[in-house]
Amino acid sequence: MVIAHGADPAVNTRAAIDRLGGMARFVGAEDVVVIKPNIGWERNVEQAANTHPAVVAEVTRACLEVGPQRVIVCDCPVSNPQRAFERSGILEAATEVGAEVIMPHESTYNTVMLSERLGTWDVLEPFVVATKLINVPVAKHHNLSGTTAGMKNWIGITGKFRGMFHTNLQRTIAELSALMRPTLTVVDASRVLMDTGPEGGS
Repeated sequence: MVIAHGADPAVNTRAAIDRLGGMARFVGAEDVVVIKPNIGWERNVEQAANTHPAVVAEVTRACLEVGPQRVIVCDCPVSNPQRAFERSGILEAATEVGAEVIMPHESTYNTVMLSERLGTWDVLEPFVVATKLINVPVAKHHNLSGTTAGMKNWIGITGKFRGMFHTNLQRTIAELSALMRPTLTVVDASRVLMDTGPEGGS
């Protein structure tokens, strides 16, 4: 694990990746890479409910430099997907650097057994076909789990109604994390929502 400090989220992201040995340590030319930010909410960058777009763009850029088959940015927001992708700034930032951005309504779904307790769920296809998963969550407050970070970010792999996830949220987080094994996790803490999470206030 490495930590990068500084005022520029993109510079920090690149510094952290470089200190881990560079993206080529994690991604190869034969890979289909799926980058999973948190794009859960119709919130702007300053409201800190979503991953910072500059962090997503820099992770994407680092992957593309290695030359994999595909680099996909994908998530299933709680809010309206189109508006969440746009207002978060991630749609523009990821597209500008060359990512293939896939929103839920543009994807097919695969039926996946999440766990014995959770049963089978429809999971966005990119998360099933990926050979490398890069988890890019935002560190923030959550009113039920206390904190949102890498493990809880996997709730965004499905567009199915997720209310049952919250009946035993801690166990759900653990079960999803046992299923989804990222190649790399880059936690965005460039600004941290300290209260009224996960969506944040006005």
